[in-house]
Amino acid sequence: QQFTLHDRQVTIVRTPFLFAKRWPSLKHNEDRDIDPVTQNWAARLADLLFVPKGYIRWLPYALAQAIPLARQADVILTFNNPITHHLIGLALKRLTGTPWVAEFRDAIVGYRYTKRGPEAINQILERTIVHHADRVIELGDVIAASAATRYPHLPPAHFTCVPVAGYDPDTFANYTSLPGPDPHGPLLLTYTGSFYGSDIVPTHILQGLACAVEQYGVTPDQIQLRFAGDWADKYDRLIEELHLGPYITYLGRVTFEACMALWAESDLLLLLLGEDTATLHLIPFKLWDYIAARRPILALVPAASRVASIVQQYRFGSVVEPTGISQIAAVLAELARNKQQGHTFVQLDEAAVQAMSCVPGEEQVAATLAAAVAGQ
Repeated sequence: QQFTLHDRQVTIVRTPFLFAKRWPSLKHNEDRDIDPVTQNWAARLADLLFVPKGYIRWLPYALAQAIPLARQADVILTFNNPITHHLIGLALKRLTGTPWVAEFRDAIVGYRYTKRGPEAINQILERTIVHHADRVIELGDVIAASAATRYPHLPPAHFTCVPVAGYDPDTFANYTSLPGPDPHGPLLLTYTGSFYGSDIVPTHILQGLACAVEQYGVTPDQIQLRFAGDWADKYDRLIEELHLGPYITYLGRVTFEACMALWAESDLLLLLLGEDTATLHLIPFKLWDYIAARRPILALVPAASRVASIVQQYRFGSVVEPTGISQIAAVLAELARNKQQGHTFVQLDEAAVQAMSCVPGEEQVAATLAAAVAGQ
């Protein structure tokens, strides 16, 4: 598959996956009629068989395709998750000698979504990757004080710390031409993306909406909530139990271009993050897209999270604790009332939005890649 990006030709090479059709996806498929005990044991078995993670089954096929490409390349760039990407980079570096830059978008050590297993394995993996890569790019402070504490013998130039992602301005070049919110319609909240485990789920917003309906008399012509992306039958059951059918629309999986149209016509964009302390450092890429969409964000995230600090510091929207059901209900009722009374929502500060662009980080990554190629 080929496409053009910034006047450059990009080629995507897809490869098979070992046991892709025969290995049961018990760990992540919550809608199968399988009891929790069986699911738990299947997950543990998968962790024992596949180190560091199930994606390791992709490694032999990826290497077979990547070795001839790496021999022709100036530099190899890998990023996680999954960690398998870095293991492929390590193998390509050893087999071809091509300079390799490893970018850590998520921590390996101390990161709950990296691996259900001994932390010692994660420590070995991180240490091996850091030592063999020609350069290491850290996304924000994702590897806490790594150069100073874990790897003091490595020169500071070995590490490049870049801003935490950001949105691509070119992607949103025509965004302002899309139709905006209906000033006479109900308050429209939109969530796009996936749900993860027990942390990033729609449970609390649905419970908060049900509470707003019961306590404040909010009606479907006053508020509507839309979801686009992954879904599960259990959310349909919860909506039915809470009698929220008239308030909810599920649009299925949509393209990124369709997402932009949904964002443009929304009054607010919904961001979810669980209350687990292990998620406090996470910054979903969805946040940058929402900021670029220039719509206020309703963030149901812990007050101590990095997401909350960004949303509050730059006044991108409102932050509500994800488990504060009554508070969520009160906020939804107030927002719906404001929309009904014709109040306009706060516009995002354009300077703050532009400050969240990925351009500065891209320039640092480019400089790091050039330094790796030059052997500096």
